[in-house]
Amino acid sequence: MPSDRKFDRFLPFKIMKLITALIASGFLSLSSAFCQQPVNPQISDAELASARKLVLSTVFGGSNELVRRWTSVPLAATLGASNEEQTMFLDVISEINDVLQNSPMKVSAAPTSTKISSGKIPDVGAAIRIYFCKASQMPSLCQLQHITYTNRVMNEWEFWNEDHSLKSVIAMIPRDRYTPDQLRCVTMRTMYFALGFRGFSDGSFPTAFSKNWPSKFQPLDRQTIRFFYSYVSPGMNYDQVRNEINVHWGDVASMFPVR
Repeated sequence: MPSDRKFDRFLPFKIMKLITALIASGFLSLSSAFCQQPVNPQISDAELASARKLVLSTVFGGSNELVRRWTSVPLAATLGASNEEQTMFLDVISEINDVLQNSPMKVSAAPTSTKISSGKIPDVGAAIRIYFCKASQMPSLCQLQHITYTNRVMNEWEFWNEDHSLKSVIAMIPRDRYTPDQLRCVTMRTMYFALGFRGFSDGSFPTAFSKNWPSKFQPLDRQTIRFFYSYVSPGMNYDQVRNEINVHWGDVASMFPVR
């Protein structure tokens, strides 16, 4: 039996007009209107805010505000490290490479540390050079390498190419300022910076920068490192990096859940 109802051929246009009005009023976002949620809905706003702070910290460089990162596999080496410090360093590199597995990026590491001779800097042929030394040695080591010493929390100097790809990194870890447990965490933080990061977490979630000196990279650390070397390119500006986070963060967040 035929229905008495008549199809309103203008109904689709009326629905679209209603959606447009709701978007314009701010009641409905464009992404929710078409059921497209770039970021995994299971990721909390606080988690995403912490991720943004870490990843967007890579956007630096004066008025240009552009990303600098490695585009080829860097060799990392220590100078002046004890056997225990070298073992710890290699373990940190292994942990980073575990995060980056199945990605085009990794960090190569020299298996042994090079001794520091008085008044001479040996050529270790490494793009990332990390000195384990006493705090009192840092000014003279800087002078030998023609870099300016500044007594900072993180003592690191970066050099890069015109395309903003990193060329070399020099870092110094003053072992006498830290306990053995803290020294491992500082080594993690140093490698974090050597990869191109320039900021600290806001404290909402545990990271290598947490006040309790963690001995392992935390889930949010693993997310940010994997994301940075999967979706961010050297030379990107702040808005470009932020857009990549909005679109792709869910891809890595599911790999290393915070909760």
